[in-house]
Formats: sequence, C-alpha cells, structure tokens
Amino acid sequence: MQERVLVVEDDASLLEVLSIGLEAHGFDVGLADGVSRAILEIQKSPPTIILADYQLRDGTAFDLLSW
Repeated sequence: MQERVLVVEDDASLLEVLSIGLEAHGFDVGLADGVSRAILEIQKSPPTIILADYQLRDGTAFDLLSW
C-alpha cells in the first residue's frame, strides 16, 4: 500500500516540484493550496503525513493542525 502525503503549499511552482519529487519516490500525493482545501483533501482521503507551509493564503499550518 502506498503511503499518502498531503502537500499544502500556496506557491504553485513549489507545489508542483514537491509533488513530482514525492511521486518519483513512490508516494501517493494529495495537493492543497490552502487550509480549506487541505481540510477537504483530508476528509476525502486521510494522509499518512501532511507537509505544510506555515503561512498559507487562508490561514497558517497551526490553523490546519488545530482543526
């Protein structure tokens, strides 16, 4: 079973680079560009780990963590 990583980053180019790198190492990657989208992704398919930028367009990583 593939481990699922949710990448939460509001910089589209960095999000793409991280996604490509993680997929190349065999991870199933979910992508989100903010807290609200990350919550939807978590509800849809819970990840094994979340890799999140601290400052996002609609909150912070702590907002996601406290959710």
